[in-house]
Amino acid sequence: MTTRSPVLELQQLASSSDVDEVTLLRKALLVATKLKLDEFKQWIECELNGYGDKLDVPPYRRIEAELEALNPHRGWIPFLLQDKTKSDEFCKPSIRQSLSSLAACFDKSVSPLMTFDLSLSQAQMRRLLAEQQKEGVLWQVRRTVARNQVAAILD
Repeated sequence: MTTRSPVLELQQLASSSDVDEVTLLRKALLVATKLKLDEFKQWIECELNGYGDKLDVPPYRRIEAELEALNPHRGWIPFLLQDKTKSDEFCKPSIRQSLSSLAACFDKSVSPLMTFDLSLSQAQMRRLLAEQQKEGVLWQVRRTVARNQVAAILD
């Protein structure tokens, strides 16, 4: 009886559209561990467990988002920031969630848009955004991204 190489098994899994991302990454983790590919192993662990606050996020996990504010009379409307630095910070977020968490959000979403929490605490966010609002009334704010951008991360 011949045993197939874990690398060959990984290649077969990677070429199959029937295999989910998490299963593929777990097999890759086994291969990376066995072959002592430390950098590859660290990347896989980050994808499986999420990227902590102190870790750099790969470029493919930075997406384009739009800020929206809940106007009590008009519903969700675009929320534009005057400060380019703040705009980039809020509208080009790093997606730090684990791949399985991201996949679950993606699978539940039927809308072409998905919403994500803002990276700052709600208190920090409210304080920064309150500076932008002329009426002095603080609206609820969310960040939306196109569903296809999340699909690109999963791929």
